[in-house]
Amino acid sequence: MSPPVSAAPQYISLRHSDEYPMNEGRVVTSKGLDIDVSAFEDHVEEQHVARSNALHCVTKADGRSYHVGPMARHANNVDLLPIEVQAAAAAAGLGPVCVNPFRSITVRAVETLYAVIEALRLIDGYAPPEWSAAEVTPRAGTGHAATEAPRGLLYHRYGIDGAGLITAANIVPPTAQNQPMIEDDLRRLVPDWIDKPDDEIQHICEQAIRTYDPCISCATHFLKLDIGPRSTHVLGLAQAVELARVLGTLPPWIRFIGAEGTAFQPGADLSPALLTARDTVVAEIAALLP
Repeated sequence: MSPPVSAAPQYISLRHSDEYPMNEGRVVTSKGLDIDVSAFEDHVEEQHVARSNALHCVTKADGRSYHVGPMARHANNVDLLPIEVQAAAAAAGLGPVCVNPFRSITVRAVETLYAVIEALRLIDGYAPPEWSAAEVTPRAGTGHAATEAPRGLLYHRYGIDGAGLITAANIVPPTAQNQPMIEDDLRRLVPDWIDKPDDEIQHICEQAIRTYDPCISCATHFLKLDIGPRSTHVLGLAQAVELARVLGTLPPWIRFIGAEGTAFQPGADLSPALLTARDTVVAEIAALLP
């Protein structure tokens, strides 16, 4: 049994009026937003973050992460699945909403069943069209489109001039949209595994990342797990500052006053040099106090 990751994410996906979404629909969220695809960039923004080469998407309303992909499609569209597929989902233990990303493989299996049923329906009802292509007269404008790729919502915007040449383009892939959500899941997951051996921590982190099927973990191979000290007694200065940042307790400015030791054997007394430095440090701190 894979460990759960407790969360109540905002799910974003397409929703069609009468079918499980693949290529058409409006953009909806589990929080009640229902917009035309052309308004996508009014509600979602991509951000550059210093720690990553990948763009991170958040909602403009609150700057928070959100979730796209099979679990989002299921949460927003389960009622549009054929009755037999809904029954299979229930038999697999899926409720109307699944919040455990480690169960995304189960949702994918349900979607695979739906895809097979839908493919058979399309094959049975196929009739060759009169024309395989349509004549298009170029004109200036901006076009927006979104589809549900296996990884999740995929958004495109293109600007075209009067000659039919593309003058602007923006593509927002599912991986960029899920990146902040993946990081949030790791923050929730790792504390419960921090006492495990390093290889077990790395394995569970890799599992958590791959539940989202992000292309970044397959297309790039520069990532490595760097597990630092697990006791606050051995935190360095930089680690202490980063811990305060993650915990949301980092003040707007910091002034450091201290002395650096040279020997750390258990039971060792303070050296004369450190005793002298201690008095200097105490005096400097006292001078700063109101």
